[in-house]
Amino acid sequence: MPRDRTIRVNAQAESEMNSGRSASLFGACALLAAALAAALPLFIAFGIVQSGVRGVLAAFLACGVCLVAGTLALTITAITQKVSQGVQGILGAMLVRMSVPLGALLLVPTAGSPLEGTSLTGMVLGYYLITLVVETWLSLRFVPVAKNPGTKHSAAKVA
Repeated sequence: MPRDRTIRVNAQAESEMNSGRSASLFGACALLAAALAAALPLFIAFGIVQSGVRGVLAAFLACGVCLVAGTLALTITAITQKVSQGVQGILGAMLVRMSVPLGALLLVPTAGSPLEGTSLTGMVLGYYLITLVVETWLSLRFVPVAKNPGTKHSAAKVA
């Protein structure tokens, strides 16, 4: 008597569902901080050449502003992916990622500020680009993987 075996033809394998892309929020934020800290000596050197000691303060402020924006964006992405609101999370993260540096650029270098005349704007823009690339790469690790999202999970009998 032949044995009946049921094989799921288009079903995703367990390895395809996980594929090693799970990420922790703390780990992602730590990687973002490490990437921004790695670029900090270059920004400090640029700040010293442009504005002296005030340029160092501008470099740290630009790094901090973009780190806060990136961390908030990663947090929003991670939380909304867990509650199946991925699109809203990506849009909310994009809003935070852009508005925090923009707000800092509008508020900080006002007349009479110790950072007036420094290259803070250029540093924030440079850090923004680094943060955008790293944070986008890290946020993709929160999105669940589906190899064939358009196929149906049907079972077929094979003798």
